[in-house]
Amino acid sequence: MEKDENPKPTLALEYNFARKSLGPYVAKSVAHIWELGGGPKLSNLLDVTVSKDSIENLCYIVVVDLSSPKELWVNLMHFLSSYEARIMQVLERISIKSKENLRHEILAKAQARIDEKHIDRELMNIFPVSLIIIGSKYDEFLKQREDDRKLITLFLRFLAHYHGGALFFTSTSDPTAKKRIGNYLSHIAFGTPIAIIPPITQDKALHILPGQDSFALIGFPPLDKELRMGSEKSPLTFWQSAFCQKFPQVALPLPNESGLSAKYDPALSKQFAEPQVDSVRQSKDDELERYRRQSERSMREQLKQAAADGLIFV
Repeated sequence: MEKDENPKPTLALEYNFARKSLGPYVAKSVAHIWELGGGPKLSNLLDVTVSKDSIENLCYIVVVDLSSPKELWVNLMHFLSSYEARIMQVLERISIKSKENLRHEILAKAQARIDEKHIDRELMNIFPVSLIIIGSKYDEFLKQREDDRKLITLFLRFLAHYHGGALFFTSTSDPTAKKRIGNYLSHIAFGTPIAIIPPITQDKALHILPGQDSFALIGFPPLDKELRMGSEKSPLTFWQSAFCQKFPQVALPLPNESGLSAKYDPALSKQFAEPQVDSVRQSKDDELERYRRQSERSMREQLKQAAADGLIFV
């Protein structure tokens, strides 16, 4: 986590790890890290990271591109809702099979991340595992219009606070922001001490820890008169309406059973058919599918072996 390396494109679901010594004569603690590349169309690969062995130590990190606001809402909502659904599915299966009350323990642990005296606690939909939202390309974000930047910032603050998560903005050219994020990740993974600084909510790269924000400070979204009419709408729906009205969201490819989207894959389009090439491609696709299944089995075994070692990041 302390390395300063140029990031490389992530292919599908990749594994890495971080180790840290917490003192003399103590075995190094290990954080197991799975990173997904390829966007929503490969998001079902994340399912293998949630199991009975991993769920108690999971931390979920979602990185979004601040320079592409027309993909922000659809990306965030897909990755948050699909991963939460997977977590709840696993908890339900555990409860049925073993009669363990793990679901109650996990949700109670999630609630405990926010001070019970926080004024918004009863209004929040706290994510079942530790959640971190990171806005990347902050330098590109600063080139946008001021009112656009304000709406994006307030929207992300609302979403992170609503789910009881941390929110950071960063870029490759901002060493201070990167260091703060690294310190927080080390704190989450290894329990290292962290200096609690006042939240940075404007003018600089955001740095807001869970429970440091409030709906009162964030305020209401800017809405047209027509959108303000239905007072029965939830705050999340209000923010969706305001944000998507300003930044109409683009349709993103979603996963089918194989993890690929036929609608967005030119190789599957009859318009570009080449029988000989397609035959070779089909053979390679079958080979890739076999490799994917083998990788999933191997990853499940790694998860079982890793669960006792340390925290698991996704």
